Amino acid sequence: MGYLVESSGRLGLSESDDAAAVAAVKAAWAERDGWFNPSMEAFLPCDTLADIAHFAAASITRDGAWIEFIRSKGDGKWSGQATAFYVAIAPFVRSGVVHIQGEDDARWSYTYADGQIAQQGWNGWDGSIEPFGEYVGANPQMSAVGYTVEPSGRLNLSESDDAAAVAAVKTAGG
Repeated sequence: MGYLVESSGRLGLSESDDAAAVAAVKAAWAERDGWFNPSMEAFLPCDTLADIAHFAAASITRDGAWIEFIRSKGDGKWSGQATAFYVAIAPFVRSGVVHIQGEDDARWSYTYADGQIAQQGWNGWDGSIEPFGEYVGANPQMSAVGYTVEPSGRLNLSESDDAAAVAAVKTAGG
């Protein structure tokens, strides 16, 4: 079970800040539910952002002073720890964007600039429009979609049933 996501993007995060970013992420994870448990460090490499990214439903590679989010090598399931990962690395990121696409096609992104993070779009996992924000209900991107309907066809309705049909429509809110 879980909410599957795919991530893509590129963040300017110096390799010299990687260890501090990992420490910040692990501290943030201690406060949230998710897939990472500190006991895992005894048998898994957990020293770099690339090592721990899969716990945040991501896979990353390092390209010099950049980290690149690539197609997940595992079962990328979102959690409170995933959100915490993106928030905790913010102070170490100079710039960049990470795009997230949920299993239900919800799309949101995190934009970084000068150690700050901003969310664009609706998080399909928790229904928020900002990291750790309140649930806002249905995807506002989808609720803005309008539909045009052109009725056509014929009904075989006797005059004696007409009043009952009108009453039924009024009761249903039509």
